Amino acid sequence: MAIRSLDEAAVLDALASPKRLAILRTLAQQPMNYTELMKSVGMTKQRDAGKFSYHLKKLLSTDLVRVNEKTKLYELSKRGHAALALISDMRKNLEALDMLIVRRTELTVEPFDKNKIVNVLINEAGVPPRLANRVASLAEEKLLDLNVEYLSAPLIREIVNSILIDMGLERYRHKLIRVGMPLYDVSRLLNDSVKRRDPYGLIVSTSQAVIREFILFDVLPRNVSDAHITGNIHLDNIGSWPYGEYAKSYSYHDEVINSIVDESLYIDAETGIEIELKNRRELEKLSRTVQQLDKIDMLKKKLVSLIIEYDPVLIRHIHEKTANARVSIVAYADSDLNNDENMIDELVQNIGQRISLSLAGVKFFASGYSINDGHPISGVAAINLPRLAISSEGDENKLWSSLRNCFENIAQAFIKKYEMLRELRGREAGGYFVVSGCGVGEALRILDNKSEKPNIEVLKELVRRMEREARRAGRDKVSIVIGSVCSYDAARRMYRIDSSEFGHKRLSELVSGRYEHYTTSVYELFKEMSQREVLDALAEMLQFFTGGFLVGVSGRREAWARLIPALFQCVEERKGRVMIQPA
Repeated sequence: MAIRSLDEAAVLDALASPKRLAILRTLAQQPMNYTELMKSVGMTKQRDAGKFSYHLKKLLSTDLVRVNEKTKLYELSKRGHAALALISDMRKNLEALDMLIVRRTELTVEPFDKNKIVNVLINEAGVPPRLANRVASLAEEKLLDLNVEYLSAPLIREIVNSILIDMGLERYRHKLIRVGMPLYDVSRLLNDSVKRRDPYGLIVSTSQAVIREFILFDVLPRNVSDAHITGNIHLDNIGSWPYGEYAKSYSYHDEVINSIVDESLYIDAETGIEIELKNRRELEKLSRTVQQLDKIDMLKKKLVSLIIEYDPVLIRHIHEKTANARVSIVAYADSDLNNDENMIDELVQNIGQRISLSLAGVKFFASGYSINDGHPISGVAAINLPRLAISSEGDENKLWSSLRNCFENIAQAFIKKYEMLRELRGREAGGYFVVSGCGVGEALRILDNKSEKPNIEVLKELVRRMEREARRAGRDKVSIVIGSVCSYDAARRMYRIDSSEFGHKRLSELVSGRYEHYTTSVYELFKEMSQREVLDALAEMLQFFTGGFLVGVSGRREAWARLIPALFQCVEERKGRVMIQPA
């Protein structure tokens, strides 16, 4: 093919039209057929056929555009690419591009440089060099058109991402997501911290906000992130996942306060202190330790629990000595206690305020999860049971399939968390993970809307399936157990998401308008049931709650006195893990 000699006047004449420049810039992105090209520059066959044909012939005659012999599509020629590059350089000179200033987050100010966009696209997103240059050129044009006083790195990244979306290059855009917080949110957190005089809270909130986005957008598989964001599951404390464990217990000794303070940043929800006191002197020392811990800012937003063997005199003394501290007391009692009526009466008098009781010698955290072999709880998650019930539309197979999918997503998330804990903490993460059902009562109302009372048979099947899926989803080093309570944050967030999707009226009726969150505890189902019904149900289900079952007791103490001995017997027979806590 002969190369046509250059006629500068003809080329300049061909470039002297906004429409023809638009055609060139459109073809610089991708080849097109006649109809596509006409539409892309805002022209129609009915109104502009003659004009478009005239413009296209001008570009073809000057060899700025050519027709690909194989595809029969119009494409930009080498001469066309060169012409656009010259126009870009001319525009830079005419508009004094060196005055376009970029303010960077590293507190530097520098002239805009398109090549930096190219380098980011290649190095961070893996974009091929030629495509990176094309995207950067389009970004440069858009930035010039903004007519702003200065640019910022986040603004440039937003423009580049929008171009990638327009070009259908989502896989590259995903790698360029910027994690951080809006200025308004930072300002609000700063003002709240000033009011509370809580600098630690500001540090934690801002850092965890960034980590949370990083985990959701870059660490977790897309299906897992989507399951959390859409409210099918809830992963607690994502913002501290690389380093934080949900709860951990320590054996009490002289240096325990140093260990707790050193590791407090790494504990999300609760620090337990397992105590064996032998004399009054040790009680005084414990009291001083608790008072010291109570003054530490890092522990103010977390539970601190004292875990002791049941002794009514000792409990009374500890309660008195720690009356002004924000600590909970969890006493564990052996079955021998059940044979002494006087001890039961004393026990009933002691339960309340900050005191909880676990049965059959099993140790518990105050948050309602049992302490398994002294290991920390590495992570906690919840499954949105009402959403699963609504989405299944009465199809049991669909319900159980969705439940299994939730456990698979949670297991994938826990594996990632385990790996991050191991890498960042520099040791084997020897804990376990707890999964609970959120909104059990609401789910049962959906699944069996004919019954006024909770259908215990449906509940048994649901709990049995959850325990089976937990065992199936567990992996090497990732042990998953079932708990009976979920966090309030999970219950509130899931309710709000479902209210938006399924309608506020429907969700409000589901919770009887009493609150705007799902129920957090399985035991809340039993409030309207007789003691016999409760015990029968627990006898068949306790074995599945290997993460512990929390009984929230309220009402008259006479009822407690009847319930506690019966629970002791039930737990002994079924080898269950139960803690009684004031509701």
